[in-house]
Amino acid sequence: MFVEYIDRKEVLDSIKDVLRIPSVVSEPLPGKPFGEECAKALEHTLRLAESMGFRAVNLDNKVGYAEYGTGEEMIAVLGHLDVVPAGDNWICEPFDGTVIDGKIYGRGIADDKGPIIGALYALQAVVRSGKPLGRRVRIIFGSDEEVDCTDMSRYLETEEIPAMAFTPDAEYPAIFSEKGILYYTLSKRVKGLVSAHGGEAVNQVPDSAEMTFLSAGKAVTVKSRQGRAAHGSVPQLGINAIDDMVKNLKSMPEYENMDESLKEFIRFYERYYLDDFYGEKVGMAMEAPEVGANSSNVGILFSEDDEIGIKVDFRFISQYQGETEGVERLKKLAEDHGLTLDIYKTRKVVYVPKDSGLIRVLQRVFKRNTGIDMEAVATGGGTYAKFLPNTVAFGPLFPGEEDPIHQPNEYMSEENLFKNIEIMADAIYELANYEKSDG
Repeated sequence: MFVEYIDRKEVLDSIKDVLRIPSVVSEPLPGKPFGEECAKALEHTLRLAESMGFRAVNLDNKVGYAEYGTGEEMIAVLGHLDVVPAGDNWICEPFDGTVIDGKIYGRGIADDKGPIIGALYALQAVVRSGKPLGRRVRIIFGSDEEVDCTDMSRYLETEEIPAMAFTPDAEYPAIFSEKGILYYTLSKRVKGLVSAHGGEAVNQVPDSAEMTFLSAGKAVTVKSRQGRAAHGSVPQLGINAIDDMVKNLKSMPEYENMDESLKEFIRFYERYYLDDFYGEKVGMAMEAPEVGANSSNVGILFSEDDEIGIKVDFRFISQYQGETEGVERLKKLAEDHGLTLDIYKTRKVVYVPKDSGLIRVLQRVFKRNTGIDMEAVATGGGTYAKFLPNTVAFGPLFPGEEDPIHQPNEYMSEENLFKNIEIMADAIYELANYEKSDG
């Protein structure tokens, strides 16, 4: 319906331009709260939106949006321009948008630069078609989704809540439920530690790890032999390099002469976290029909002065189990083993009924554009749907498609990129004109 209004070369050029900005959240600068590159990505995208004829608004270089149309109500598409670190083992430059055999490679092409720049072109296609819109349409660009989501806190301070919204930051079909998220740190003061490092982001399975410690007065380094990154919500799809490093350490003769306090931390890790994807070892596993199981990912190993610690991404299906019972268990665990616990981020469970108007419209759009008739699904991923009512994740990954998000060689095929834009254009049009009687 809208494909003829999409200029493929223009879309690809624009997406490559934003992929070339390495917008990993970094130290704040004056007027640039998430660092130089995140501000550059947001400013670049808003200039692009203005050049397309949309009204562009920048909110303190934290979040921005492009808007079109008139009407009392507004619907929105939300996405983010920040990315996780590229990591190693790429077949090409990770911040370039290289095309190989019909696939576009680059950090952010699937999560979430490709889809949200695509949403801008989806809106342009609807406008070019001349079809009327009963509501205003807003494309919202965040810059802190991968770290703290303070961008959405800024948006909510002053901005309008959409009547309905979706975020192309997960998979198809529509996501009716998202697990809650609990990020926490467990650390311990030790002796005999020189340094420890593993992972770049708590919501990413680490692909490398190493530790240097004293053994009989001599500095010894142990490294992971293998590691494979994956999204922290599906740790079973990766190989945790911290786990691998601990296994290597236990096989080394130098381990016997490690300081006992550092050994205690290693034994603690082995007992409660090694090879555990679901929180079973800490007594926080849970599973339920439709919404799946809890997940647990040790994303970062760190050291500071005489302290060693881990940062964990725990995703839960029950709000009570995640924020109350689970936290109490962790407090007891830390107390029993002489560790310090820091709960530094929590995000609620998202649930939108499958028979809601929003879900039904998105399912109808998905079926019309793909021929696939599937019920809405649940996911472990955390998206902006956690911050706005009547908002769900929708796309960009198709059923059965390989998930490259947060992995080396993140990619999206050109075919799927443009199919996403067609679907989003249809969804924008349908939601902007939705009446409850249309259900």
